Amino acid sequence: MNKRYVVTIQMRDGDYEYYSTCQHQLDPEALDKAEDRDAYILKEVNGDDHVNTWSGWYEAENGYDYRMYRIYSLIEIREPEHAELLQSYGIY
Repeated sequence: MNKRYVVTIQMRDGDYEYYSTCQHQLDPEALDKAEDRDAYILKEVNGDDHVNTWSGWYEAENGYDYRMYRIYSLIEIREPEHAELLQSYGIY
């Protein structure tokens, strides 16, 4: 059974850093079993495989995306009405 989470991803694009926050359904069992939790989350959210670099940031394996990624926070949404409230503030 999938659960809904608020995922905040920190991205580095050259000299700039920014954050993206969204709601996403993740399988908690797969999340617990994943060898690399952050790589699993990035694949589920972005759709591409990511590898951990020596610096602790992740980069996409597709060769087209030069940005670096990091999971900044992951919070489970426990009440359905909370998901609706977040949507009203633009977090989909």
